Amino acid sequence: VQTGNSYIKLSVASGQGAGDKPDAVAGMLLHTITQNMNAQLAHPTGAAKMTYDSPVFVKSYANACELTDNTDFHTLYSLDSSPIVTEDLASGVGVINFSDTGAANVNYNYIDNDCERESVSGGASADASGNVSVNQVHLIVQTESFLSDQPATLSFASDQKSGQNITSVPYQIGDQAMFSSQAALNYALTFRQGRFIVNLSVVQPGSKPSFSTSAMIKSLTPLAQKIAAELKTQE
Repeated sequence: VQTGNSYIKLSVASGQGAGDKPDAVAGMLLHTITQNMNAQLAHPTGAAKMTYDSPVFVKSYANACELTDNTDFHTLYSLDSSPIVTEDLASGVGVINFSDTGAANVNYNYIDNDCERESVSGGASADASGNVSVNQVHLIVQTESFLSDQPATLSFASDQKSGQNITSVPYQIGDQAMFSSQAALNYALTFRQGRFIVNLSVVQPGSKPSFSTSAMIKSLTPLAQKIAAELKTQE
């Protein structure tokens, strides 16, 4: 669907093939999308925010994309982030049980939300061996929201036990904090603020970050402290 300089593409897939009539479904959705698109172009309301109308999760969740912006990205990398972010939404309220860690056999409800920001593409480069890499960096914010502090504390302990290359954080961030690295590619600062767990990942595909673990912790700490202060108001 194209209106002026605005463009929307819809893809519909079905595991049952043509029997599910994806063309008919697409046609029905396109009619609604076109109406909403015209309304938004005439009276823009800004980015939509997912809400969960569920009797089993009556509190707010931490929206990852609202916790960071381009200023945070530029402070971290000295680069601007793309104006387009990638948000990963939970399809519903999740249920988790920590009894396998020795905790009581109790089910807890939670909501996951992820947001990825990437730098404006800087092209590609090749090393002496001819290996090509994209000059792009990423910041991924992952949140896990519970209804109380207890399951968040259990979740943090579980992550701490199962994480790779855990390093202590020498700064005060929320209620608990740790730093970990996975396969020398994904570096993350994880902290708990009350009923929320937040994971800040620094990713440079195909290569190690150009700064040390201690420098990464120091660089991510101001952003983590800012987010923790924001989430404290939502507890």
